[in-house]
Amino acid sequence: MITISGEENDVKRSQSSSLLHRSKSLLHSKYEILIKYTLVPSVPLSIIAILSINPNTWVTSEVHHFYIELIAVLLAAVLAFYYILRARTLNDNFSLFIGIGFLTSTLIDLLHVIVAYVAFDNPILLKYFIPQTWFAGRIFLSAMLVMAIVKFSTLSQTLLRKEDK
Repeated sequence: MITISGEENDVKRSQSSSLLHRSKSLLHSKYEILIKYTLVPSVPLSIIAILSINPNTWVTSEVHHFYIELIAVLLAAVLAFYYILRARTLNDNFSLFIGIGFLTSTLIDLLHVIVAYVAFDNPILLKYFIPQTWFAGRIFLSAMLVMAIVKFSTLSQTLLRKEDK
């Protein structure tokens, strides 16, 4: 018959108590992350969604549209160069792929902004070229993000290692 001394029993209780405390801490951390990154941003986004139900809210002049699109191009360019520099610093192909996607999308959007502003008086061009260039930038970036996740994510790398074994 195997007997467990009092000290060994205390150690086992201490370990199980520590494990229980860690699991409660992780559970609390998950809820904190859920609240911080999901619920808190959903409040202002919901307010914006409610305010934007009126379609007349978004009617502006071509100059305002030009500046809004130009700011979006500048932000995308900042993201592109951030990810490219991050890829060079960390030797990370995932970041490089995302950076190239943002850079290409930025160039497509810049073309969209310039042509839309210059050729605003041409309704045929506005009807076909402008929506196509806007969608082209979004579709290209989406495809690059999907390809980067499939090719370079840690989950896909883990699955590839398991298949090799």
